[in-house]
Amino acid sequence: MSSQARDRHRDPPLTVRPPAGLKEDALKALKARDRETKAFVVACLNALVADPDGFLERLDKHWPVQTPRGRPRKTTTPAAPQQRQQMPPSGGPEPWSEIDEAPRAMDPGTGSWADDDIPSALDILGAADSSPED
Repeated sequence: MSSQARDRHRDPPLTVRPPAGLKEDALKALKARDRETKAFVVACLNALVADPDGFLERLDKHWPVQTPRGRPRKTTTPAAPQQRQQMPPSGGPEPWSEIDEAPRAMDPGTGSWADDDIPSALDILGAADSSPED
């Protein structure tokens, strides 16, 4: 299937989201001069192609501040532990009760989790090293 079969329009769209106030002011300025937005954007693109350096130089003082795109970066510091909440019984109007649960911490001396009898990777590897030899 060709690209024209998927999209009836020959020219791809150009999507821009200017701040609402700026867009409103620009539309008023264009309307007062009997111009439309689409024709204005096309005229700007034509002016850019005809004289890139001159056109961009005239826009220097109007250029928007660059903002970061995409999702915000993850923080490198872990979030503070939060208290968990328990769901109320079904049909009960009782308020939720908070459960104070301290986060589990690993004992650096033994390499195992505090308050747990789960063997650590070090315990498992140590047991493998002490296996009887034939």
